Amino acid sequence: MIFRLRATILSRETRFHHFSKKEILPMAEVNQSIMEKAEARFMEKQKKTAERNQATAEYVSEAKARDIKTARLRALRLAKEEADRAAEALNPVAPKKKRASRAAKKADVASTEVKS
Repeated sequence: MIFRLRATILSRETRFHHFSKKEILPMAEVNQSIMEKAEARFMEKQKKTAERNQATAEYVSEAKARDIKTARLRALRLAKEEADRAAEALNPVAPKKKRASRAAKKADVASTEVKS
């Protein structure tokens, strides 16, 4: 029984050996350090939130500018296509002459040889 009691006491001492009386801080200092850490975490979260909001605003403004530019370019393209259609209606392009096929060329060559 004595051995068991002594083992319990020793095990408690070894469990809490890293706490010495010099290292124990007053409660006010512990609360102060906790508050400082919490304040630092809060400030970091605010900073990240501000950065995220700024990045989102930049993304939205770039998307809006891209949409405006795309609409302007599309309107210009459609106007040009319409002008091209109107010009083509006024001045139809003459169809290209079709190239003679090989069979037709051979027939022409044969007919010229027979004539000579």
